[in-house]
Amino acid sequence: MYNEIVSRLLAYPQRGRMKIDFDVKRKIFRFSIPIFASKEMPSSIKTYVEARKESNFKPHVTSYKIEENKVFLIQEVPFEEGFQETLRNNVDKFWHMSTHCSRMIAEMAVEEQYKDALIPPL
Repeated sequence: MYNEIVSRLLAYPQRGRMKIDFDVKRKIFRFSIPIFASKEMPSSIKTYVEARKESNFKPHVTSYKIEENKVFLIQEVPFEEGFQETLRNNVDKFWHMSTHCSRMIAEMAVEEQYKDALIPPL
């Protein structure tokens, strides 16, 4: 049964970047997507992600992770037998959240890169 659900989710158009795993023991789906990549990680982004390292955000369990000069957005969605919101809907919401977070982190990187240009003259 779980394999059928995972197969259907993997068929979802993810533009080749989103990874979906299922943990059988914990009965959770784990969505992961890179939202920022750089040859050299800006310090403001490192600080932002490290400050939230021990935190999880709603909906479900959502967190950030830096790995190999990439920032990943990760979400764990519990699987419950019986009635629950559709997993495809959860994937869609996660996709939209990832695009928002990607824009936010990219803006942080640009602000750090051009901080001198962004200060208004006196």
